[in-house]
Amino acid sequence: MLWFRIDNRLVHGQVIEAWMPYVGASILVVANDDVTADPLRQEIMRLAIPHDVTFLCCRVAELASVLDGLRNQAADPHIMVLFASCADARLAYTSGCRAGMGLIQAAHYSLAPWLQKGELVEVLAETPPPPMPIYVMYPP
Repeated sequence: MLWFRIDNRLVHGQVIEAWMPYVGASILVVANDDVTADPLRQEIMRLAIPHDVTFLCCRVAELASVLDGLRNQAADPHIMVLFASCADARLAYTSGCRAGMGLIQAAHYSLAPWLQKGELVEVLAETPPPPMPIYVMYPP
């Protein structure tokens, strides 16, 4: 089971004492480029995490391959992934799809660079989802 959380604090008391026990996570992955490049921050985080929890840091773009490796090591691992920002979570989302881990539904324009390079392929083009209305409100 995969659990994802976006919180710019990354590892802190609420994650360690509440979220991880609640979801039964035995593996904690911090997907953040800055933390991956900073051994001191990694060590500080590692000191806060219980010894029976596996702790990993990786670059956001590498998360898909890290998760793939973890899922191959254990039958049904409970993994919590922490992102510092929505932008990091979005990059991981598209990177996972580009790595062949599944399908995503997203606005066509947001995927255009990867579609043009052939890194993503549109499927079910003949059955698009119904259009979503957009409302604009402004003061009179």
